[in-house]
Amino acid sequence: MSTRNLAFAFFLLVFSLPLLAQSGDTQQPAPEQGQTEPAAPAGGGHYRSRRQPPCWKEAGITPEMVNQRWQIEDNAKGKISAVCTDTSLSAEQRLAKIHEIHQQTDAEIAKIIPEKELTAFKACQAERDKEKASHPSKVPEKELGPCGGAMPSGGAMSEHQH
Repeated sequence: MSTRNLAFAFFLLVFSLPLLAQSGDTQQPAPEQGQTEPAAPAGGGHYRSRRQPPCWKEAGITPEMVNQRWQIEDNAKGKISAVCTDTSLSAEQRLAKIHEIHQQTDAEIAKIIPEKELTAFKACQAERDKEKASHPSKVPEKELGPCGGAMPSGGAMSEHQH
């Protein structure tokens, strides 16, 4: 065997060892008849058993409705941005116009998503937000106002999340 073939064989062996080590049978044996799968650890454990489906899917909203809703909300964000940059408006006038934009957005969304599905969607979102709040992140998040500034606690526009 030439040195070149020997070097190639050594190279191949060295780089295939990790693959060979991973290819071992790592599957757990199937439970015997009459036994059940082990339950998830009590207290929630470190890992989630399954990712939850999105709220829109749970509420029975179609993907087309979701896309239309996103378009309406993106349009509203553009309108709000224009209001925020309008220097001729006072702070109160800005808030009033933004409130009006939110009302128009809610009315447009209500036209495309039936009330029953929209109510179920909002309830699901509220539940998920409550779950998220029960596991606070290490870095506290500041709630930003419609024009980007930090919101004072108990802000007047806290009910809108467009």
